Amino acid sequence: MPRFQPPSVDQGRSKVGLIAAAAIGVAAALVVMSGIYVAVVANVFSHIGPAKPRRYLKPIPIAASACPYVRLMHAAADNFQVAQPVLGVAFDEHARVLPWPDTRARLDAALKSLEAAIQASEPQFPPQIQDQLSVTLSAVREGRVQLAVANDGADLVIATGSVREKGKLAFGYASDLVGKKCGVMLGADDSTVLYPFTTTTGPRSGPS
Repeated sequence: MPRFQPPSVDQGRSKVGLIAAAAIGVAAALVVMSGIYVAVVANVFSHIGPAKPRRYLKPIPIAASACPYVRLMHAAADNFQVAQPVLGVAFDEHARVLPWPDTRARLDAALKSLEAAIQASEPQFPPQIQDQLSVTLSAVREGRVQLAVANDGADLVIATGSVREKGKLAFGYASDLVGKKCGVMLGADDSTVLYPFTTTTGPRSGPS
């Protein structure tokens, strides 16, 4: 009967080396994945302007009669932000993951509402604001086109990355130009960024 042979020193070193290499590989993968995660989150959560710093514009005069339209677009922007998939995943008001068909339907309704709000509101503002709203409106319409053909939330996030940033940047500039004179900013509230984890308010139908 063959006797048990203890592993040699070289064999032991080889195993330790393999374990160390595997650990280093896993650590490197985690670092890379963490970097991707942070980059995507920063991109998705930046509801006014891109993740990188942007210049801010000074407010300009607008008519008091434009304020109801500011509130209309603000509510629509909040709804859109709530409906957006985060890293390809959307949640209901109870923090349960929504299936893609439900996510698509909710997001399409939010985009339609935002499109209608911008289209109705644009003529009420000075040309500088109209120009920014036109860019946002084009981005919203392109987003609806991509939404119709997206296979899932991750597919949509990848397909609409550049157009989403373009639209958010323009909407951010429009919000800067409007300022706070209407009692509410044009852009979406910070509280809706991490919906439903930081707010108990569900999607809105419009200003009261």
